[in-house]
Amino acid sequence: MKKITLLTITNNPYYDKTIESIKDISDEIHIKFSKTYFGSYYDVISNIKKLCSKKIYSYPDDDYDAKDDVEIQERLLREIDRSNAELVITLDGGEIFQPSIVQEINEFWKSNKLAMMFNYDKFITDDGRNVHGNIIYPSEPQMKVFKWRKKLTYIPWKGQHKIYNYRKPNDHWKATTKIQSYNCYTKDLEKSFIRWLKDIGEFPK
Repeated sequence: MKKITLLTITNNPYYDKTIESIKDISDEIHIKFSKTYFGSYYDVISNIKKLCSKKIYSYPDDDYDAKDDVEIQERLLREIDRSNAELVITLDGGEIFQPSIVQEINEFWKSNKLAMMFNYDKFITDDGRNVHGNIIYPSEPQMKVFKWRKKLTYIPWKGQHKIYNYRKPNDHWKATTKIQSYNCYTKDLEKSFIRWLKDIGEFPK
């Protein structure tokens, strides 16, 4: 099966951890830069190419003058339309799969399910500290792997990164592999992330 990863680079500097996590399970990596990213596009692409020998396709900010991230995600799906992908993996920079992902993707591929829903684990931190009582974010399962066919779409947006065509629960594989995040790895990153959660009204009460 040909596997393509769609990777969103945000302002999290630990995108290298994501590359390490998916480079052996991806045939191609397609990268987009979130509107929250303020670093050097060219430096990041250069670093990724040093980390990973797979085919890299990248789309800088000026190629994606979109109103929101859903629109950007939708444009990336249209890029995949022109490929011969069979399976698509989506992650944000700083997110990693647990090692069991390789075996579970193979099991999913043999099934009649169309998309994998993943729970998140507690945040990875540099000193082993708990982040606000080990909060989990996102708190709901997210669709991060799906079988490819042309003209899949996120629109109308239903949340949880669900492909609209695969929104029915009967189409979902409930993954036991979890996703972990470096969004709160350092104390400074944690402060910024918690502030963002509060700004969007997602901080647990």
